Amino acid sequence: MSGEQYTTASAVLPLYMKIKNNLQNEDEDSSLLKSIKSEILESLNKYESHPMSSNLQLSTLWDPRFQLNFVESPEEVKKLAVAKMRNIYTTQKTSNPDNFENIETRTKEQNKKGLAKFFDVFGSNSNSENTRNPSQEAEKELNEYLSMPRVSFEHDSLDWWKVHCESFPSLKVLARKYLSIQGSSVASERVFSSGGSVITRQRASLLPKHAEMQIFLSHNKNFFFHFQIV
Repeated sequence: MSGEQYTTASAVLPLYMKIKNNLQNEDEDSSLLKSIKSEILESLNKYESHPMSSNLQLSTLWDPRFQLNFVESPEEVKKLAVAKMRNIYTTQKTSNPDNFENIETRTKEQNKKGLAKFFDVFGSNSNSENTRNPSQEAEKELNEYLSMPRVSFEHDSLDWWKVHCESFPSLKVLARKYLSIQGSSVASERVFSSGGSVITRQRASLLPKHAEMQIFLSHNKNFFFHFQIV
């Protein structure tokens, strides 16, 4: 959970549910073990109503390894996801109405000739497709995503989104936002530790922008040396 090169927030709820399942009392457990399990479960229950729970649920949803399989209230999470996707659809249509349309569909319409173009005027349902409201568009895209087969747990979810991002125009925006959340505070604590090493008593007059440069170089020196060698 302390990694920085892969998604971590999406794995919080699945791990939490696995821990809860493993802490359930069994017949062969001793009274002491049952008491220990009960104490641990009671201390974990407070996290279920945590303000971050909705963000963790959405992060798990956007992870193709988990989707809704580790979410306790899948229908509620789907409603929340559709609401956020609807806002993205509305914003995209308002800012870029021409770019929002399906370019592939428009190209096919333009390429129709002869009888195909003539009969399409009467038999095509493209008008009804184009008049779907943002909620319908969001539900359609979400259902298409949920119909995709789940990938194995060893697979990198970010690699999956690199391949399928163009198929889900609004989902990719939310996936980029929620999958970038860190599952623990270790990464930010590393930055504070680096800041303490840069801003010392002997360098107390260091300007903020120069301190930021030093911290940035400290965390990206491997990339810098790689580009220098290449």
